[in-house]
Amino acid sequence: MTTSFDPVEPHILRRFALGLALLLALIFALRPAKLAGDVEDYTLTTIALAHHASPDIRSEDIATAKALVPQLVPALELLEQEMAAGKKVPRGAFFRGRDGGVYTMHFFAYPALAALPFKILESVRADPLKCYLAVNLASLFVLGLALLRLFGTALRASVGLLLFMLCGGVLYGEWSSPECVSAAGLLAAMCLYLTGAPLAGGLLAGLAAMQNPSVGAFAAFAPLMRLCLEWRRGESPLANVTRAIGPRQLAGACITAALFAVPILFSLWEFGIPSIIGKIATSTSLATPNRLHSFFFDLNQGMIVGVPAVLAALLLWGWRGPGRAPALTLCAAAFTLIMALPTLVIHNWNAGATGFMRYAFWAAMPLLFAFLWRLRVRARWPWALVAVVLVAQWATIRFERSYTMVQFSPLAHWVLAHAPGAYNPDPEIFQERLVNDETSLEENRVDIYRVDGAVRKAMYHKSNVNAGTLLCEAGQTMAHDNQFVELDRQWRYVNGPIRCVPVREFVPGQAGLELGEGWSYVEHGGGIWEGAWSKAPTARLTVAYAAGQRPGSLTLRGLYYGNNKRTRVRIDGVDLGWKELDRAPTLPVPNGTQDSGKVTVDLEFDAPHNPPPEQADQRKIAFFLRQISRN
Repeated sequence: MTTSFDPVEPHILRRFALGLALLLALIFALRPAKLAGDVEDYTLTTIALAHHASPDIRSEDIATAKALVPQLVPALELLEQEMAAGKKVPRGAFFRGRDGGVYTMHFFAYPALAALPFKILESVRADPLKCYLAVNLASLFVLGLALLRLFGTALRASVGLLLFMLCGGVLYGEWSSPECVSAAGLLAAMCLYLTGAPLAGGLLAGLAAMQNPSVGAFAAFAPLMRLCLEWRRGESPLANVTRAIGPRQLAGACITAALFAVPILFSLWEFGIPSIIGKIATSTSLATPNRLHSFFFDLNQGMIVGVPAVLAALLLWGWRGPGRAPALTLCAAAFTLIMALPTLVIHNWNAGATGFMRYAFWAAMPLLFAFLWRLRVRARWPWALVAVVLVAQWATIRFERSYTMVQFSPLAHWVLAHAPGAYNPDPEIFQERLVNDETSLEENRVDIYRVDGAVRKAMYHKSNVNAGTLLCEAGQTMAHDNQFVELDRQWRYVNGPIRCVPVREFVPGQAGLELGEGWSYVEHGGGIWEGAWSKAPTARLTVAYAAGQRPGSLTLRGLYYGNNKRTRVRIDGVDLGWKELDRAPTLPVPNGTQDSGKVTVDLEFDAPHNPPPEQADQRKIAFFLRQISRN
């Protein structure tokens, strides 16, 4: 079966639509409003759109929000005061636009969808904050109809919808944030686009992309997925492309792209930049391989925790299967990867999650679609496999509800206790779940995971020269043959049990460490500014040792200045090549021909230069030496 579509019989469509509508209406009647996610932002914008059809937030909107959400009153009062004072940035997530209005950093597509049910509920004296539940349930209704179109039978469509709920829909379906709408919209968009309704598919994906921009990749991947399914061997690539991707498919992709561009154009108009949230809440330095690995495989919030049975089933099928379904699976995996990449730069990596992270929820939809398509192309479903997947995903939901976003999952606890080297989470995840609170990473602290008082895993920043002594008893520090794991941004794990040795560390100005030519005076600035700057293109230092105790290696710790990134190191005349000293590498000391009592280290800096003229500093500085250790 290719992307051809057999219309659903009218009586099946009516019965399924009515049954699904009644079920969702019952859920709406029984479930209370649940405020979760970016509550303050979305609530205020929804009220504004409902009351004056504009996303700019006014004093009367804040008054309404105070009455509806009493727990937000302190934050809302502060926002109100700073708006009245005319501040450009009244609060961290609120900004004044070029027209003088105050807007949230999140675009208002989701609040716009919620504004109508808000007004209706308000007019009948019901809880207007159930408007988000209404929108989320409406997205499930649309998804149900799209799945009916995909499978053609009510039973199979119901199983598909149930599987969506067990792949995150239950976790995020009641949230007052756009995760459910984005995920359901994206899955429905693929169902429609690849069964001959590309315009409707493009519209749904575009609506999802307006709130979660990564979904905009649908504009490129939906035609590619169709091409995979329609590819015919023996035809030229051009013939395949022109046959599979016609004007309607291109139009659907263009609809997605156009809606994706709307928030960008709005931000350019109001704030003069393409994305206000991208400017204040992201950093490209956070996009690391470790974070990408975490997105998929973290034991607390990775995709592997949210959709393990679906992933396992796709791996089980592998490259086997009828039609072009295997090629579609590869394309879906690439789609998921592309959507994951932009999320890596987000500051609050460990925030706003129930079980697996909300970004992984909607990013998993292409993989879920690939699984559903595998079922679609089979005349007879492998019901035993489907049952196993459903039961496993149900167990996953129960597992994910057993901990919060500031707690380690039971699985993470078990691995940390029994095999700590096998789990090395993103630093933010480890620190916040260790202290059970959302915090900012602090480079001067050591985070320790203990079991019955014994250290099983610790994390520290390489710039923290006190880490070794904090993890050991007085007068001792960590030995350099412990089980270290290097992370990005100079964070490091050490797995227990930790072996300690007597302290053999020196700081500039201390006996045993002599600063020779090329070093400036010793500075006592406190904290990380206890040490000495190099002041020339080259510098020499010597480390003394007692007879018969020649060190096997040295470790320099410090900070670079400006464009300096590396240093050429020679120890007792032996060239060790270029090293990144700010990463505290272990520098082997060559065997001496005689016990001279000292080791000489010569450093050649990459880009020494003077500070700005206004500082009146004539030194060509490159590296600030804080500490040196003999190992």
